[in-house]
Amino acid sequence: MNNAQSLKPTIIEFKREDASKLADLFNSFDKEGLWPGGFTGGVPYTAERVLDSFPVSVKCISILISTHEGKFTGICTLHPHYEDPEAAYIGVFGAHPDYLGKGHGKALILRALQIAAQSNLRRVDLDTWAGNLRAVPLYKKSGMFWIPETSV
Repeated sequence: MNNAQSLKPTIIEFKREDASKLADLFNSFDKEGLWPGGFTGGVPYTAERVLDSFPVSVKCISILISTHEGKFTGICTLHPHYEDPEAAYIGVFGAHPDYLGKGHGKALILRALQIAAQSNLRRVDLDTWAGNLRAVPLYKKSGMFWIPETSV
């Protein structure tokens, strides 16, 4: 088995009982400067903080998690679009630094797009920052594109 196959992700739906695994994933986002200013804001995530971040009242189409050998390796949240009822929006998206470039992020985005299509949604939006040089090529390979006269 080659290395790429051995790291192939499994995509699951987040379950509240797995909040501590998601806390570990969120805390990993502060490594290697993946998020400007740090994802945690200097306060490490705990299971309780994760659950507070995803209250039941927040509308969410899906909270997708990529896993490898039981470890959470990435997340992609898919929400109803805030302006367009025929669209969806990717909220939180990220991969554990050890799994960057291993197909986990791509698998999450493709699954989110599949869910949106199955829900008869016309479009999926995603916001990013101009300096997000690691992720922008992935977004393009997944069929996403920049709309002129909007911010990156």
